Amino acid sequence: MTLDEYEMARRHTAEHIFMKTLVDMLENTRVVKVVHEEDINKIILESDLIEWNDVVKASIKTNEVIQEGRDVYIEYYDSIEEAKRKYPGIRAYEARISGEVRVVVINGYDISACKMPHVSNTRECIMFLPVNLTKVKGRLYEVEYYAGSQAIHNAVKYIGRFIEILRKFNVDYDKINKVLDNMNRELSSLKRSIKELSEYIAKNTPYIDGKYRYLYLEYPYLDLDAVGRVLSKRLDEVDVGIVFSYDGEKYRFILASSKIELEDIFKNLINVADGRGGGRRDWYMGYIKDIEKGKNFILDQME
Repeated sequence: MTLDEYEMARRHTAEHIFMKTLVDMLENTRVVKVVHEEDINKIILESDLIEWNDVVKASIKTNEVIQEGRDVYIEYYDSIEEAKRKYPGIRAYEARISGEVRVVVINGYDISACKMPHVSNTRECIMFLPVNLTKVKGRLYEVEYYAGSQAIHNAVKYIGRFIEILRKFNVDYDKINKVLDNMNRELSSLKRSIKELSEYIAKNTPYIDGKYRYLYLEYPYLDLDAVGRVLSKRLDEVDVGIVFSYDGEKYRFILASSKIELEDIFKNLINVADGRGGGRRDWYMGYIKDIEKGKNFILDQME
């Protein structure tokens, strides 16, 4: 085996242990696909419901089995039916199996039909480290994980980052969830306040008469979704609606009208003010880096 093949064998054997554990925990759960990439491994699963806590519990048991040092060996059978006669509980995606069957046995723990390389002892897997759970669609879920030497490397990296967060907030491990819950509540309250303030500004800013009758808003950290909803209702009273809002890095903008063509104005704005964006003939959005040039250009067009 090359080193790459050995690493894949570690990762895939660890996946077998994890899936056996998860299937025992959750009814109607099976593997659909396993993907080994250089920087991450993925398991696509079909299940009624998988939650992150299920993945964590299964991973704890997986690492216990890895450390038990169970032997792993290969058996061959002429058909899946023959394999099932010896191992009635074999895990197999039967729709993809025909002819000779390669069976991977993790002694006293799991029997699976599989063509991938495996290690000869579970202790060679070193460690199983889940890092993400995503619901793909319907009954499909994706678990991202590390195993083998990559699991050790990333475990240290993740723990280091976590400790850095604890130090930054000057909080103990046991109290971090409470601190984060409080921050989430405060953030939700702040977002509601920003939304309400954004709607108020958009509703109550008077229009300006010039070459065009236009509405001009320039405020930091506006909720542009809320502003956009109000602006769309006010377009019947103005020729053009213009919004600039600093988001911490650059100025986002909305350029809208139900009465005049905006394409040329939009293209010149992003060219003059170093920006990007897109939209349709009556509604454009994007960002610019130079607010002074962007503002001066727009006001020149309006006045």
